[in-house]
Amino acid sequence: MMIHDNIEFHNVGALEPAVGLNGLCLARLPRALRWQLNQRARKTGAESIGCEMRFVTDAPEIRLSLACAPPEFAATLPLRIFLGNFDLSPFQSPVLVPGQVNTVVLTPPAEMRAAWAQGGLRPKGFAPNVWRVQCWRGTAMYCGMDCLGWPWRPPMADEKPAKTYLAYGSSITHSHLDGYPLVAARRLGVQLLNLGLSGSCHAEHEMADYMANMGSWDFATLELGINMLGMPVETFRERVFYMVDTMTTRQPGKPIVLLTMFPFARDLNLTVADPQNAATHFRDVVREAAAKWRDRNVFLIEGADILDDFTGLNWDLLHPSIYGHGLMGQNLAAKLAALLG
Repeated sequence: MMIHDNIEFHNVGALEPAVGLNGLCLARLPRALRWQLNQRARKTGAESIGCEMRFVTDAPEIRLSLACAPPEFAATLPLRIFLGNFDLSPFQSPVLVPGQVNTVVLTPPAEMRAAWAQGGLRPKGFAPNVWRVQCWRGTAMYCGMDCLGWPWRPPMADEKPAKTYLAYGSSITHSHLDGYPLVAARRLGVQLLNLGLSGSCHAEHEMADYMANMGSWDFATLELGINMLGMPVETFRERVFYMVDTMTTRQPGKPIVLLTMFPFARDLNLTVADPQNAATHFRDVVREAAAKWRDRNVFLIEGADILDDFTGLNWDLLHPSIYGHGLMGQNLAAKLAALLG
């Protein structure tokens, strides 16, 4: 978390000058770390997925100036607007056009103001007066805010969830704003730090050190394996063991939940006992790590218990559909609640 211009920037590892625009990029990982990771992670680590701009104001109209770099898989970058726990889509569903400053105008719905006044909008999670501007895949840039003379401030601690969940993994974790980590976090009533790296979750020592030195999370899930299947199993084991050992040593007592690879295409034709199957070996390494550090609050959840319906995958038989992510988020939340209380 960092504060700039009286706004809280959540899930933002660095606010970096935007090239060609007078703004600040919302990067999940700072540049100095990205440059030490694999080539693709240098780009995906700068994406703003799951980053939030949070503030509180009584202003009837908010003008938020934002820009974005061209997203990898789309022509524009959508935003999702929340007031407290409530999604304002489609009432307010702004989209950023790359290469220009976009003025996003936010106005609180009258229905929410009336319900807020009656005090019935917060069973758990965020206070109903907290504006939360969430970013999809792509790199968003903050260029300024104007509340037409009304003051604004960052939310206070008691206006946010008390616990924070750190999720690290592949593109399945990186996902989007309907991805399983966000669904699980919302179901549990916690904040999410999404450090998934699409196609580039290689569990480098530098990434392990970075997460181990972050003091802002209370529990973590590590989804490890699918992006490293081309590596020797010995290399995978060394990286997984280093990451778990380092994070548990520097953050003693904090629960870390290891997730074996979710079911995917190879699992259609392979048995668990197949000694030549790399996916089986990689899953076994994750199980070994969970057993080795059980006394340090390390737990194991099988990926097949999270994605328990193979039809939750998309046509590529690797990435979950929207239905699959929703199913996985609900299943993960239930298992985390049972494990961690």
